[in-house]
Amino acid sequence: MNRDYQDEFERTSASLKKTEQKLQQSEARLTASQHIAHIGSWEVALESPESVLGLHTYWSAEKFRILGLDPEKTEPSGKNLLTVVHPDDRDLLIKKFNEAILNKRNYNFDHRIIRGNNIQRIVRERGEVIVDEKSGKPVKMIGTIQDITESRDEEEALKESEANLRTIFDNTTTVYFLVDKNLKIIAFNKGALDGLSDELGKTVEVGKDMLDFAEDNKKQMTLEMYNRVFDGAQFKIEDSYRLADGTIIWFEMHLLPVYNDKSVVHNMIVYLSDTTQRKTAEIEREKTTTDLIQRNKDLEQFSYIISHNLRLPVANILGLVNNFSVHELPRIEQKEILSAIYVSVRRLDDVVMDLNKILNTRHGESESKQQVKFSDILNDTKVGLGYLIKKENVLIESDFKRTDSLFTVKSYLSSIFHNLILNSIKFHQPALTPHITIVSEKKGNKIILTFRDNGLGIDLTKNSDGLFGLYKRFHSHENGKGMGLFMVKAQVESLGGKITVRSEVNRGTCFTIELEQ
Repeated sequence: MNRDYQDEFERTSASLKKTEQKLQQSEARLTASQHIAHIGSWEVALESPESVLGLHTYWSAEKFRILGLDPEKTEPSGKNLLTVVHPDDRDLLIKKFNEAILNKRNYNFDHRIIRGNNIQRIVRERGEVIVDEKSGKPVKMIGTIQDITESRDEEEALKESEANLRTIFDNTTTVYFLVDKNLKIIAFNKGALDGLSDELGKTVEVGKDMLDFAEDNKKQMTLEMYNRVFDGAQFKIEDSYRLADGTIIWFEMHLLPVYNDKSVVHNMIVYLSDTTQRKTAEIEREKTTTDLIQRNKDLEQFSYIISHNLRLPVANILGLVNNFSVHELPRIEQKEILSAIYVSVRRLDDVVMDLNKILNTRHGESESKQQVKFSDILNDTKVGLGYLIKKENVLIESDFKRTDSLFTVKSYLSSIFHNLILNSIKFHQPALTPHITIVSEKKGNKIILTFRDNGLGIDLTKNSDGLFGLYKRFHSHENGKGMGLFMVKAQVESLGGKITVRSEVNRGTCFTIELEQ
């Protein structure tokens, strides 16, 4: 061998060794990668199949390990593969394999295997059919096998967890919504579907605008809250909702932002709890407490009436009767005494009648309610006070455009209009034309009525405590018993409302009445 040939031979040998080393390193890395990923590879020749699963020409080390077979003792073959495939999956495996070859499409099938010590695993096999370009016939299939037992277990656990969570969500009375930035519903639970659909009469479905469930007069406030949630705010509020039949339901609403992996709010959770029963109980307790306080005040008023307004005429009658029975009086004096007794009895009867009115107001809720128009009540009042209105040249203006009706006790509302208008006329400023303005408006679930005049006014600094008291009078130039404002307040409260007053001496008075719709 000459020197040049020997050098060439050595260089070639060295190059082959390097290539072999690189190949070994590459195979080692591939083997390590397959082991880490639990993915093995395989190859099957289809021209001369030894069985229905073709002629297995290659299994990687990882495939042997996944199947639990010793590569030193086991040949890669369809027969040996079937020995570890679960008996219930063997026929389906063969069917899927042959369908892939017949239709020249990729092969993808999950099945069970049973390894030594009866250990059951789940594997996923994927294959690609290689077709001869000239003949168009399948000649080979190459593929992978992956142990997916853990991931399948995790998937099943996740599905079970989701099913359990869905069961909880669908059987809770709390209503849940998942809402996107456009306020469209992404998901909801059965409570939302059943509860809101039944109570509100509105369809709940994916894609529906969440703002549709807010009352018209609360939409703007609700929209502002939703927008703030998408800025990261959280809300917990209690509110009411008026149904079509007038029934009011109460609910507690929570609004929570949902963050993505970049800490950006991309969804919102809305959940509602029905608090109607609790809230109704609270309102009843408050009403009971208020009624007890009012009854206590009434008892004080009655005690005052009995001790002053009843005692005086009774004492007069007793004295007159005693004087009449003890002394023999001339006929003219007897007539005078009888006349005085009559006056005292009339006074006594007036007090009893006043007490009867008060009791009827306090316990008159049983009177049937009806839809009443404010304009009709005002017209009736003008007719009833027609002579006085004409005599004093009274100007009465009204604005009922915002709302002109209320479902209420008509007699009470008529009495309220009558007493407040009559008071404004009686206590007008002599130098001014009496001017009365009555306005109605709606705020939430309340109707607001205001009665404003340009009359003498009341010094509230001195008289605020006794303003609505029984037999309270603030101007001496007009006759009256001081029953009007007392009755107005009693009737307003019997209707579930409240009355407040603003007034200045010689600058008029404004009564504001709030009534539930």
